Amino acid sequence: MRKKAVNSYFVQILIGVIFTAVGLPFLFIGIYFALHMPWLTDTAQGTGDVRILPLIFTLLGGIISVIGLAFLIWVIRKKRAIKKVIQGGHTVSAVISEISINYSVEVNGRNPYVIVCQYQDPVTGILHIFRSGNIMFNPGDLTHREVSVFVDPQNFNHYYVDLESVLPEVEMH
Repeated sequence: MRKKAVNSYFVQILIGVIFTAVGLPFLFIGIYFALHMPWLTDTAQGTGDVRILPLIFTLLGGIISVIGLAFLIWVIRKKRAIKKVIQGGHTVSAVISEISINYSVEVNGRNPYVIVCQYQDPVTGILHIFRSGNIMFNPGDLTHREVSVFVDPQNFNHYYVDLESVLPEVEMH
């Protein structure tokens, strides 16, 4: 059976779903407690004050839910932006200049690789440098090979480096 390499979007979606699934019940329990507070105070036995329970549950659930929803919204917006650039942008052929390690990210004690490629606009003469997404394996020596980069013609800051044509097929074991 063949396993695909896990990409960062899957992990972020998973985190968003888990946080939202844990936070929403707390939020709803807190709201339920707040709406039924007379019932709680009438039936409470002992010396403790239960009026703070709805606040604790609502705040905890709200914070956890907002974190989870923020992850989900960020992934959806990022995927839509990439899809928009691929469908509506135009393609330039960039040359891979280096393969570097992204030391700002660490997964299981390992840093991912990033492919850096360059494209010089023949009209303006401006050199554009693009960075790929994180790759969790060493892609090998790909320097001086050409790769397609989808760019927004109005804003070259919106781009997507298409690595499928240059990366080997990966089988995880």
